Amino acid sequence: MGEQKDQQVGCVSRIVVALMVLGPSVLLFFSILVVLNQDSGNAETWHLVCASFISLFAGFGIYKWVVNSRFLSRMMVALAALMGCCTGGAVYLESTWPEHCAEAIYPTQFEHALRNLRTKGVSDDNAYEIAADAVVEICVDGEWNENPAQYFHEALSKDIIDHWRRKGVCRRSQERLEHIRQNWRDPLSPEDIMLVRSVLCRLEPDEQWILQKVVEGRTAQEIADELGISLSAAKQRTKRAKDACRVMYKMLEKGG
Repeated sequence: MGEQKDQQVGCVSRIVVALMVLGPSVLLFFSILVVLNQDSGNAETWHLVCASFISLFAGFGIYKWVVNSRFLSRMMVALAALMGCCTGGAVYLESTWPEHCAEAIYPTQFEHALRNLRTKGVSDDNAYEIAADAVVEICVDGEWNENPAQYFHEALSKDIIDHWRRKGVCRRSQERLEHIRQNWRDPLSPEDIMLVRSVLCRLEPDEQWILQKVVEGRTAQEIADELGISLSAAKQRTKRAKDACRVMYKMLEKGG
C-alpha cells in the first residue's frame, strides 16, 4: 500500500514538473515564431525570448532535481540565473543608454554642442535633450562615415532645426488660440444691435424668450426645466426659434 502511494506521489510530481518544462517550451516556440515573422530587432521580442529560455532552464533544472540528477539541476539553474542577470542588465542599459552615452562617447563634441546651444538661447534642459538626441542618432540610428565629428555636427544642426520648428509651431498655435479666445465674441456695432432688435421684435414671444435664454448661456436642460417640458421638446423649440431668427435676419438684411 505504501509503495503504491509513493508511486502515485512520484507520478503526480513528475507530471507537474513536466508541465513546468512544457509551458516554457511552448512559450519559447511562439517567441521564436514572433522573431521570425516580425521585426527581429525589436528589443521587446528578444526580452521575450530570453525570458522563455530562463523559464525553460529553470523548469528543466527543477525537473532534474526531482529525478535526483543534482549536477544537471545546478547547471540548468545556473544558466537560468546567468541569463536572468544578462537580460536585466540589457534592459537597464537600454533604458539608461540615451541619457548617458553622449558624455561617455563624445565628451568633447557634447560639451561643445551644449555651449553652442546655450549661446543660441536654448535652455539647459532643451540643450541637453537636443545634444543627446544627436549623439543617440549616431549611436543607434546614424550611419557611420569617415568623419564622425562632421556627422555629429550635421545631426546636431538637424535636431536644432527640428527643435525650433516645433517651438515655432507651438508658439503660433498658442498665439492663434489666444486670438480666438479674445475675439470669438466681438462687440456688436450699433447697426447690428438695431438689426437684432428688429429681428427679435418680429418673432413670437416664446421664440424671443428662448433666444434670450440661449444668449444668456442657458443650456437646453435648463430651458426645459424652466418651461416644465422634456429635454427633446426644449431642443426642438430652440431649433425652431433659431431657424425663425435666421430667416427673419436674412429678410431684414436684404431690406425685406
